[in-house]
Amino acid sequence: MLGGELARPDDLLPTLAESAMFVVEVDCNPDEDRLEIVVRPTRKCMTEFANAEGFRVRRKFPKDKPRLGFQARILQRMTESWPPAYRGVRVYHEGFRVLPYGEPQDDWLELDKDYKARGLTLLPRLRRYSDWDLPEGRTKEGGVIQGNEMLLGGVFLTREQSPGMEMLVNREGFLPGPEVDFIAEIVRLAIDIQTRVRYAATSRRRPLATRLRGAKRRPQPAPEQGRRRPRS
Repeated sequence: MLGGELARPDDLLPTLAESAMFVVEVDCNPDEDRLEIVVRPTRKCMTEFANAEGFRVRRKFPKDKPRLGFQARILQRMTESWPPAYRGVRVYHEGFRVLPYGEPQDDWLELDKDYKARGLTLLPRLRRYSDWDLPEGRTKEGGVIQGNEMLLGGVFLTREQSPGMEMLVNREGFLPGPEVDFIAEIVRLAIDIQTRVRYAATSRRRPLATRLRGAKRRPQPAPEQGRRRPRS
């Protein structure tokens, strides 16, 4: 089992997880020549958006990237941000949390930066993956980019899978390099795919709960008065 910061008292976490709308998972395994990203709607999401769909992409491990393996799991909320003690995407090495990734002032995935600069355009970062057979983009999807406060999750590393990564002298993060850049690139890619899938689900139709609240009963025709049946 994982220990350290990852083993913090998380009695509240299972309850919080039930409020997530989408789950994002990444499995990067160079030994098996595999890079897989999965985005799936939760039960709560399917209740509110019956047309929500998941997405899975599996590629061979890119030859021009560092031989680095890691896993990631991220929970996304739609409207209410995660509690401050849990929000953000953190990094764990051998089960211990690595600072400052995921701290309030650390925007290592540039989520807050892009949230502030968001516009009603296609997601710009996904354009470089045009040959990945990703879900079709929509013109205004860039308007629903979210910041760190709407995401909760972690990236999990081991010494065996990440031999080229070295800690800074003060233990505050890893030395900058292609390994850190690669992790950030793939994790951000997975989050952006989730953004596209989420926008597709929420823009097609109004949420189910809203449709039910807004539904009106059709007025029944008034019974005709004084009309006699024709004689046979």
